[in-house]
Amino acid sequence: MDTISLLKIIISAITVIIGIFCGYIEIKKNPDYWLNRSFAAFFISAAFGFFFYTIYHLILNNASFVIGIMITAQVMFNIAMSWLLFTELIIEFSEKRILRLKYVSIPILTFILSTFGYLIWVPTLDYDKYAAGQVDTITPRGWFIFVFGYRILLMLYVLVKFITLRAKSEEKQKRSITFFTIGMSFTVLGTFLTLVGGVQGILGAILEIGGLVFFNTGSILILKGFL
Repeated sequence: MDTISLLKIIISAITVIIGIFCGYIEIKKNPDYWLNRSFAAFFISAAFGFFFYTIYHLILNNASFVIGIMITAQVMFNIAMSWLLFTELIIEFSEKRILRLKYVSIPILTFILSTFGYLIWVPTLDYDKYAAGQVDTITPRGWFIFVFGYRILLMLYVLVKFITLRAKSEEKQKRSITFFTIGMSFTVLGTFLTLVGGVQGILGAILEIGGLVFFNTGSILILKGFL
C-alpha cells in the first residue's frame, strides 16, 4: 500500500472517532431535544460512512466486496446529509412543528433522490491500481458530481440559514451560532475538496485527504457551538 493511501486510511479512521465522539456529546447534552438528536444522528451517520470508507480501502483481495461496502458508505453519508437538513428545519420551524409528516418527508425524499442512482450507475474499481495494492473506486462522473453537488448545496443552504439566524439572535446566542457557521464552512470546503479530488487524477487522493481534515475541523467547531 502506498503512503498516500495509508495516510487517507489513517485520517479517515480518525474521522470516525471524532464523529462518534461529537455524536455522543450532542445526545448526552440533551437527549430529549430533537435538535440534539438530529445533530448527533448527523455526526454518527457520517462516522459510519467514514468507517465503511476506511474498511473498503483495506480490502485487497475481494473486488466485489469493495464495491458493496463503498456504496454502503455513500448511503450513510446521504443519511447524514438528510439529518443535517432536519436540524435546519427544526431551527427554522421549531421542534413541535417539524415532527409533522410534511416536514419529515423532506429529508426522506432528499435521501432517496441522492441514493437511487447507485442502483443504476454502479461504481466500479480501477483494477490496475487494485492489482498494485491500491483501492480506487470509480463512480460514473455525472452521478458523482450530482451527489456531491447536492451535498454541497445542502450544506450551503444550512450555512446561509445559520448566518441569517445569527443576525436575528441575541448577543449571548451569537457565539454559539458563530461556531456553527464557521464549522459548517469548513465542512462545505471539505466536501468540495472531496468532489474535486474525485474527478482529478494524481492530485485526487491528496485533495481527499485535505477534505477529511477540513471535515474534522468543521465537526469540532460545530460541537463547540453546542458546548
